[in-house]
Amino acid sequence: MGAALGSMNGSAVADNMGRKNGLVFIALPLLAGALLCAQAGAFNTLLAGRFLTGIGIGLSSALVPVYISEVVYVVLSVCMCVLLCVYRCQNMCVIMCVGVRIRVLFCVYR
Repeated sequence: MGAALGSMNGSAVADNMGRKNGLVFIALPLLAGALLCAQAGAFNTLLAGRFLTGIGIGLSSALVPVYISEVVYVVLSVCMCVLLCVYRCQNMCVIMCVGVRIRVLFCVYR
């Protein structure tokens, strides 16, 4: 939910704050979410931290490709944006495979 909300508001942040300052602004919900998750004593606090972290991830998924396309040469910007998407998908696949292996190793089934 947080990532969807963040990605929908990424263009507004980029237009109002600029690309570079927007990227600095993204660090705030990421930091606050990580601190909430680390200090979570209750399930609701953990959910709030995950929500804030999701907002930061959604904002970064909207702003980073725009920033790359403006900073890097035109020929390289397409390659950089495509590689960014490929690496995201690759990381998700690796994380899913590691999660499956951990379940098998520790016999954690639902």
